[in-house]
Amino acid sequence: AEKSLRLYETVVSSAFEPIVVIDKEYRYLMVNQSYEKFWGRKREEIIGKRIPEIMGEKPFCDFVKEKVDKCLSGRPVQYNAWFRSPNLGPKFMSLNYYPFQSKNGHIKGLINIAYDLTHIKKAEDDLRFNQQTVVLNNKIANLFLTADFEDLFLKVSETVNKALDCPHGWFGYIDEYNNLSCPSRSHRFFPENERRGKFLVYEPSSWQGPWGESLR
Repeated sequence: AEKSLRLYETVVSSAFEPIVVIDKEYRYLMVNQSYEKFWGRKREEIIGKRIPEIMGEKPFCDFVKEKVDKCLSGRPVQYNAWFRSPNLGPKFMSLNYYPFQSKNGHIKGLINIAYDLTHIKKAEDDLRFNQQTVVLNNKIANLFLTADFEDLFLKVSETVNKALDCPHGWFGYIDEYNNLSCPSRSHRFFPENERRGKFLVYEPSSWQGPWGESLR
C-alpha cells in the first residue's frame, strides 16, 4: 500500500494539470508541481494553508466557496472561469472538484483537477468577433446602398454603437481635402438648406497619438 501511495504521489506530482487535495476546512493537503507553478509558490508555502490564504479572501468568497461547499456535500462540481496567475497571467481554467471519502463513507475533502482552456477560449472569442465583424460590415454596406445621404452617417453611427454596446460615438469620412469630416449628430434638425455646413472637420495636423495614427 505504501509503495502504491508513493507511485500515486509521483504520478500526480508530475502531471501537467494543476492538482490539489483540500480538506473540509479548505486546507491544502497535497499540491503538485503544476499548481505550485500556477501560484508561484513552493509546496511548503501552500500545504496547511487555507484556500483564501493563497488566492485571496474576496475571490474565494465571491467565486469559489459556494462550489467547494457543494462538492464537500458529496456532489462533483465542474465550472469554467478566469483566474489570474502571478506567474502566467490571466488563464481560463476548467475546474473539476471530486469529493473523496474515508473507508466508512464520510467525506474528508475534495480533489481538484484543473485544465488550462485559455487557447480554446481565445480561439472561440476570436471566431465570435470575426463573425460579428462580418455581420456589422454587411449592415453598414446595406446602409450605404439604401439610406439617404443626409441620414447615412447618423444611421451608421447608431448601428456601430449598438453593435459595440456603446451609447456614444460618431462617424466620419476622409473628404476631398484629406480632412476627417464628421457630420453633426444634430445636423438633421436644421433646415435643409443649412445642413451642409454642420460638420466637425479635423485637419491632418490635428491627428495626434494612437487615434491620429489610425487615420494615417
